[in-house]
Amino acid sequence: MIAFGRLVKFTHGNLFKIKDEGRYVPAVLTTKYSLPALKNVREMYEQGLIDKDIALVKGQQAYDKFASGKAAAILVVGYGNINNLLLPRWKELHPDVPLLDAVKRVKYFPSTDGNRYYCTFRTYWSESYFSSNVDDRKMDRIMRMYDYLLQPDTKEFYRFGVKGVDYKKEGDKIIPLISNEELLKKQPGAGTVGALVEFDDQYLYDPNNFTIDPAIREAAVKDLEYAKSVTREPDYEVRLTYVSTPTKDKFTIFDHDFMLNIMMGKEPVEKMWEELLNDYEAKGLSKMIEEVNEKAREMGLD
Repeated sequence: MIAFGRLVKFTHGNLFKIKDEGRYVPAVLTTKYSLPALKNVREMYEQGLIDKDIALVKGQQAYDKFASGKAAAILVVGYGNINNLLLPRWKELHPDVPLLDAVKRVKYFPSTDGNRYYCTFRTYWSESYFSSNVDDRKMDRIMRMYDYLLQPDTKEFYRFGVKGVDYKKEGDKIIPLISNEELLKKQPGAGTVGALVEFDDQYLYDPNNFTIDPAIREAAVKDLEYAKSVTREPDYEVRLTYVSTPTKDKFTIFDHDFMLNIMMGKEPVEKMWEELLNDYEAKGLSKMIEEVNEKAREMGLD
């Protein structure tokens, strides 16, 4: 799927469509935005700032490398992953050194235009999709389940357990009566249930969330406030993300793959970039852009 907007960081750049020279185009295949990013990652790779074995890293090996001091920096998406994947490794190897005393978060780098942008994803993070084969009776049952899972009492249950047994409330404050480890043993699927209807990532920052390290939660909240003050939303046209056209429906951009290929390549970045554009052109890039812009005009977006 190709969404449409402005490239601010190379990863996920193909998910948005931006308006460039009067027409909407895939951001990741726009030279003025992507070429500087590709030159930058090539330089970082050649200077040893990016792990030479990055393409071979599997699973959670990156967390092991960072915690053991074999990597000086790591890109982590979300403070939940810091809490769940990095913190346990850190405590095991450095029990006397608090993680955030030794590890600092790098602030937002400016884009090529000098602005700082925050990350923007596809809209499916907040959407649900149902098969067209679902009949009315089954859809009614699904909606009833949605209503149940979104009720405050249900959320308390899958977050904290059974009231009066696993936790108690004093006003709006949750007081745990058992450890987080015990709660996870009692209801190991709670996290999965909580994410069935909503992503529920806001719970990460809830003061009642005793499943996350307090220092990490505090750092996450401060980072959100900082992001609001120094970053801006990328310019992109979300309404074109799911537009269907004959060519777009079959067109796929493998941005992660070609980023790695160019980053680790031996030929000049400009030459590899030009060859890449020619390859996508042969696959119908211009035709896809033409079709999407025709849709944009029909929608009054030109």
